Amino acid sequence: MNKFSFFFKSIGNVQDLKAATTATYLADIVIALVCFVILVIVANLISYERGRIDNSWKKRRLAFYILGFITLIGSLVATYFLYFTKIRVAAFQTKYTTAMLIAAFVGALVYFVISFIVIKISPKDSKLASIFPRK
Repeated sequence: MNKFSFFFKSIGNVQDLKAATTATYLADIVIALVCFVILVIVANLISYERGRIDNSWKKRRLAFYILGFITLIGSLVATYFLYFTKIRVAAFQTKYTTAMLIAAFVGALVYFVISFIVIKISPKDSKLASIFPRK
């Protein structure tokens, strides 16, 4: 049996539903971490603006919020196509929908919390710290 066969089989019993729910939470956390890494890369790619007033922090903050939204939507889309479409019992679909929504919000929360903590502990003059500048 292939170790990735779980992604391709239909979900028809309680054990498969529990495994899909656990995999959903793990997938959403991985998506949140990937979006965080993308945030770090994008924040460092945005150059400082020349002149007296630097407004490049606005672009970095916009990227922060856009990637948070992408984390939420990406989690929902990924788990919908990976697991929800494989559920064959209507009662399981209702239970999984609740778990899928909660997991997506947990993934977005993980993204925002980790990002905010790293932004606040990064050096004051770094591009990442300019997303939420200290006074």
